[in-house]
Amino acid sequence: MRLVAWNVFMGLDGPKAERLMALSPDVAVISESAQSTALARRGGVTHRWVGTNRSKGLGVYAFGSWRLADSALPADSSGFVLPVQVDGPRPFTLLALWAQKDTTMPAKQAYVCRLERLIDTYGNAFGQGDVVVAGDFNASDRFDGRMSQLADRMRSHGLVSAYHQYAGCAVSGVGEAPTWFNQYNAQQGWHFDYVFVPSHWTVTSATVGTYEDWVAAGVPGRSDHTPVVVDVDTRGTA
Repeated sequence: MRLVAWNVFMGLDGPKAERLMALSPDVAVISESAQSTALARRGGVTHRWVGTNRSKGLGVYAFGSWRLADSALPADSSGFVLPVQVDGPRPFTLLALWAQKDTTMPAKQAYVCRLERLIDTYGNAFGQGDVVVAGDFNASDRFDGRMSQLADRMRSHGLVSAYHQYAGCAVSGVGEAPTWFNQYNAQQGWHFDYVFVPSHWTVTSATVGTYEDWVAAGVPGRSDHTPVVVDVDTRGTA
């Protein structure tokens, strides 16, 4: 199974849709995308979306033998959290996330507090079958100093960052590849996008797109984010 998390920075048609499909995702979490896209209307695709603005929200797409169904867990449009049931060779619950600011908190804490609220709200679901949390967290230790604490809380619920586990680096900003580049500046990058999977899953690959391929001027369908692509061997998970 291939999981993709990508913030497309307004839109998912034309070159951006083509680039996503070129990654051959089974399930994709797409932040900052419109409610209705040509991709959502393709045959063989199931789609769910949440947001407060029809042109800018959080979408989830499933392809091929993977299908989406509504979850019994409540969505959170204010914080852009979308729970869905993913059915296929390895069924699981997906908590898709595009973290929004908590405007009651200081700027550096505004996003990570939303993530803490996600764990507080949905934590009971983590012990009731396999759960994946994926999307644009808008958080990094180098940015707000608290992402590693959040990762520790995730680990206490049996979830690990697939990229960091595969790359052999800690969720601390040291040695990790950036996924967001402020104002498209190659010198201002942070790791903001994550795919947290059950620790007993077998991650066979986890990569982050490069600035040159996804963000640089002249790149077709560029965004200020690069995708996180995670492969899981569904046959080898307990």
